[in-house]
Amino acid sequence: PRGLFVLRPTHFTTPTNGVDYSAETSSPSGEHVTLTMGRNRSFEQLITKAYGGSRPYTVFPANLPKDNFDYLCTILDSRVGEHLQTAIKNQLGYTASWQQRDTEVFLLMIKAPDSPRLRASNPSSRAFVRPTSRGQLEFQSWQTWGLADEIQMSANVPVLDKTALSGPFDFVLDCSRDDLANRDWDTVNRALDGLGLELVPTNMSMNMLVVEKVK
Repeated sequence: PRGLFVLRPTHFTTPTNGVDYSAETSSPSGEHVTLTMGRNRSFEQLITKAYGGSRPYTVFPANLPKDNFDYLCTILDSRVGEHLQTAIKNQLGYTASWQQRDTEVFLLMIKAPDSPRLRASNPSSRAFVRPTSRGQLEFQSWQTWGLADEIQMSANVPVLDKTALSGPFDFVLDCSRDDLANRDWDTVNRALDGLGLELVPTNMSMNMLVVEKVK
């Protein structure tokens, strides 16, 4: 039915990381509308859905809700994010805003140029990243900014590509996603060293989504 909005504790246990669904339609006035629903989504995922952005660029306070949630929006307007923001504020007691914050950031940089293990990709190659049987990460037809993004999303920390390299490239990163998720920077930098690259930690002012408890 049209005109519904629901945010509730989840009724589901699967999938483990939750899932979103959406469908496109039009309002009676012809406005483009996305009807959307999610099941078994974490509080962090709700915030990302409501406000945009991504987890590495979001600052969460301590003691967040640990439960997962379902939501549904069939309201025929384009303000699904605003509806979800209002529900998170009224039902869960949190709001968020974009702010400039001094933030830990990693810079992906060249350590040794012209590494033979960073091979130019065949223009007709299909882009993919996948784990190998040895627990490494194999990249095909991948840009260095895509490598920075892979590290960023796995490690949940901002990573900026400062290599200025023009790919795409084929290469194997001799570490696993678990190494990235656990921020095992010694292992990660050893793997990058084989590609002539390195991660350099720094601090800089970044535009971050700051989540706060409603006062």
